[in-house]
Amino acid sequence: MIREMKKTELKIVSDLLCESTTYLAEKEGFSPCQLDAMIRNRCSVESLESQSKLYQIYVYPDLSDVIGMVAVHENELAKLYVRPANHRQGVGQSLFAYAETHIMEKHDEMFLGAFPSAVPFYKAMGMQIKRWKTIDGGPLKGARQAIMVKDGLTVKT
Repeated sequence: MIREMKKTELKIVSDLLCESTTYLAEKEGFSPCQLDAMIRNRCSVESLESQSKLYQIYVYPDLSDVIGMVAVHENELAKLYVRPANHRQGVGQSLFAYAETHIMEKHDEMFLGAFPSAVPFYKAMGMQIKRWKTIDGGPLKGARQAIMVKDGLTVKT
C-alpha cells in the first residue's frame, strides 16, 4: 500500500503537511508567526517539490486521498506526518516500519529529530533519545527537539 509519491500528488501531500503542521504547532504551542513560517518553508508545493529532490518521499494512500507521508534521506527519517483525523489507526506505525526497513537495508543506525509531542510515538517505535537540542536560529528559535536513534540490532524482524 505504501509507495513513492507521484509528482501529481504534490498538492495533496502539501495539503496533508499543512494540516498536520497546524496540528503540531498547536500541540507544541508555536506562535502564529512560527506556524506561518513552517507552512511556507516546509509545506508549500514548491518546498515539497524541492525536498523531493533530496528526500525519498513515500505516501500512504487511502481511496482518493493521501493520509500519511514519510520522507527519508540516507539514514535519517526526515519527516513523518499523518492527517490528524487518521491518528491512532496504525498509519504512522506502518510508515515508520516502511522507513525503518528502507533505512536499515543500507545503514546500521537511523536517526530523527522529534518535537516533544512526538517523542512518545517514536519511543514506542523503539527509538531512543540520544540528546536534546534547542533550535538556535530561524522561526523556531528556542524550540526543543529530541535527537533520537535506533540501531540495526533493535530492528524487529
